[in-house]
Amino acid sequence: MTAVTFLLLALAAWRTWQLLAFDEILEPLRDRVTITQDGAIRTGLVAFIGCRFCFGFWIALAWTLLYAAWPEGSFWIALPLALSAALVLIDALMGKATAPTN
Repeated sequence: MTAVTFLLLALAAWRTWQLLAFDEILEPLRDRVTITQDGAIRTGLVAFIGCRFCFGFWIALAWTLLYAAWPEGSFWIALPLALSAALVLIDALMGKATAPTN
């Protein structure tokens, strides 16, 4: 594995975690997983999903296994996620972290 491939997979794993744990677009899915039918919140699951060390490990493991099984295909799946992560980083470094307005 080259350093570039490692960086690409690392950025893709981070962006996957951000997407699953925090992005607004997946909030309905998170709610279905973390809130029971009677309205109770599964606090342990909420904490797990938001934990970059816990959930992040499993996401990184999934990316590692995908790369081991299908290196070329995993590259093309990881690329847009890594580019998205780079955009987030550039935006944060420029101090312009802005959310879209409706």
